[in-house]
Amino acid sequence: MPAAVLILVLVVAAVVLAVPLRRLYLDGRSRSAILTYAVVLLALAVAVTEFRPLTRYLLPVLFLVYLVPFVTWRGGLDRLLGRRPEAVRVVRPEPRAVEPPRNVTPDDVTPDDDSGAGAGDADGSPPKAEG
Repeated sequence: MPAAVLILVLVVAAVVLAVPLRRLYLDGRSRSAILTYAVVLLALAVAVTEFRPLTRYLLPVLFLVYLVPFVTWRGGLDRLLGRRPEAVRVVRPEPRAVEPPRNVTPDDVTPDDDSGAGAGDADGSPPKAEG
């Protein structure tokens, strides 16, 4: 049973670690920066579990390091300093000229009278049953 618990803890830890790593990836950080962040976070997690006397100091640091990818530094500083974001101009392209629909209906072809049985009359009515 302890092996199953260990596997469960590792899976939960991987999911918890994947969230800020994905955030860093989407933010455009380099692979080396993401790897460095993951190593630091894992080292802090191991230090919290192994060095019990230092846990009261390392746990808040671990928490802050975990939250770093979710902070938008530039946006937060701009709001603090009262800067307004640059206006985004949306330029709509000119609409293309709409072409009239094409006529794809086949031409009305009248069948020949001597073309064979089964052909309808020239007026388009179905053939008459013999009998």
